[in-house]
Amino acid sequence: MSNKTKTKTEKALKIIPSDSFIQSRLLYIEAMVELVKHPRLLSLCRHVINDVRFQKCTAARGRHQSYDGGLVVHTAEVLEAALLIAKSKHLKINFDILVTAIIFHDYGKIWDYEKVKNGEYKYTPHQKLIRHLSRSYAEFIKLNEVYSLGAGGLLFDKPGKPCEIDDVIIQQISHCILAHHGRQEWRSACEPQTTEAFII
Repeated sequence: MSNKTKTKTEKALKIIPSDSFIQSRLLYIEAMVELVKHPRLLSLCRHVINDVRFQKCTAARGRHQSYDGGLVVHTAEVLEAALLIAKSKHLKINFDILVTAIIFHDYGKIWDYEKVKNGEYKYTPHQKLIRHLSRSYAEFIKLNEVYSLGAGGLLFDKPGKPCEIDDVIIQQISHCILAHHGRQEWRSACEPQTTEAFII
C-alpha cells in the first residue's frame, strides 16, 4: 500500500466522537477541577476549561484526537490516567499540583493549530517558532500574575487578606508543564524530577 493510499484509508477510518461524548469529557474535567483546594489554582484551572478555544481545539494534526474538541478528550484521558496512578499507596501526590499541571500542559496548543476550509488542521507560525509546551508554561505564569492582581474578583483567604500562593507550588507546576514530553530529545524543556511530573 502506497503512503498516499494509506493516508486516504486512514482518513476514511478516522473516528470522530459525538458532541455529547466530548461534552461528557469536559464535564469530567470540570468535576475534577472543582476538587482543587487552593482558590488561586482553582481559578486558573477554571479559566482554561472555560476558554472556548480550549473546548474547540484539536489535540494534534493527525497523531491523536485530531478533531474539534480533541484537546478536551486528550486532557480528560491524561487526567483520568494520572489520577488512577496517583491512587497508589506508595506515591505521595499533591493533587492540586497534578491537576493544575494537566489542565495547563497542552493549553498552548490553541495557538499551534488553525482549521482550514477542508476541515483539516494546519500548523501556525506559532507552532514552528514557539510551540505549545513553551506557550502553556508562559500562559500559566501570565495568568497567575493576572489573577494575583484580582482578575475575576479578588480572592481572599480571610477578610482583607488577599489569597497568596507559595512560589514552590508555582515552580512545581511549571516544572510539570515544561517536562511533560518526558525527554529533551522529545522536545521537553527539561526532564521530570518530581513524582507529579513523572506521572504526567
